[in-house]
Amino acid sequence: MNRTIRKLLTALLVLFMLSYCGYTLYRYLYDPYKTETAYEHTVSDSFRAKAVMLRDEALVFSDTTGVISYTRPDASVVVPGSEVASIYAEEADLRLQEVESFYDRELNDLIDVQNSTTQYLGTDTISKQIDDSIGTLVDRLWHSDLSEIAEQRAALQKLLNRKQVSIGKESGFSERISYLQAERDYARNNVNPPIGTIASPASGYFCSKVDGFEALLPAAKREEIPIEDYKRAVNQTMQPEATDAVGRVMQGHNWYIAVVVPDEEIKRFEVGAMVSVDFGFSGHEEVYASIDEILSEEGTSDHVVILKTDRITEELIGLRNATVSVNFKAYTGLRVRREAIRFDGQTEGVYVIEGGVIVFKPIEKLYEDESYVLCASNSDFENPLKLFDEVIVGGTNISAGKIVR
Repeated sequence: MNRTIRKLLTALLVLFMLSYCGYTLYRYLYDPYKTETAYEHTVSDSFRAKAVMLRDEALVFSDTTGVISYTRPDASVVVPGSEVASIYAEEADLRLQEVESFYDRELNDLIDVQNSTTQYLGTDTISKQIDDSIGTLVDRLWHSDLSEIAEQRAALQKLLNRKQVSIGKESGFSERISYLQAERDYARNNVNPPIGTIASPASGYFCSKVDGFEALLPAAKREEIPIEDYKRAVNQTMQPEATDAVGRVMQGHNWYIAVVVPDEEIKRFEVGAMVSVDFGFSGHEEVYASIDEILSEEGTSDHVVILKTDRITEELIGLRNATVSVNFKAYTGLRVRREAIRFDGQTEGVYVIEGGVIVFKPIEKLYEDESYVLCASNSDFENPLKLFDEVIVGGTNISAGKIVR
């Protein structure tokens, strides 16, 4: 065998070995199937829309001219004749009254901290409470919610003072207490008494806010309000009535949330069904409500769904308009992509890779949208989909029993 042929055979052998090694490496590194892990996921079937609130409300008026100081917090229970506000002749008198209340509250907080019998215990607990209080304060500021900023500030200050005592940096607050007592007493002795009071005209829940829609959107006449008026109300193009009322009283325990729903979505609502309503308030829980009635009119493709609730809070009683999420039901299951869903005969399921072998697993759908499906994790199938299964979402020549590698 001449030298040229030996070189040619050697080159061919080297090429063959390189090709074989490359093919083996390719088979090792290349995964013909794209997979995703099945994780647990929770989703709420919900409808998001603008809403308007309907209540039966009695307006509160004052016969005395002056500076008003409300003595009842919003959402407090009142009866006819209950005092809801005091009237002062001058702004200065109101300011002195507010100063007296402010110093009195700080004074009581300091005395409480100083007299605490457990002042050197629970440092870690106090630190966590301080962190939570700061977090709540920052969250409210981020959402421009200043409704309880004074209360939040006072609560944080009390915790900080308690922490100072618990770690031994402060033995007491005698000097500050003496100062506050002097300032409070000065304000108390110099404020002129109110020149009048304002009483509630009815039983119910007091609210210091008035918006002019009290007579336009009464709950008692919710069935008589045209759908066009509801649409103007939720879009805030309805004009309020002028009024010189200084407050209002919500009568009864129930109030209503009206939502305009297009025809293609109305099948999701059923009279009598229970839903939860999320108003998007920071730190405010969802409100449970029932679907009270569905209003429809000829000539319009829109409907008005009326939700009834008896949940009354300081934030909600003054609310007229909001963008809400109506949550019908929450589903928790294993999340898989829609493209992973396949059929084995008439059985719907997914293919997963177990121990290097492709296995078909039937599924029970709980919820689906355009991108993914939630599957039951506790179905009665013989070999159901399980948490952390590697679900095949892409590839060709997929069949049960096939060895992947």
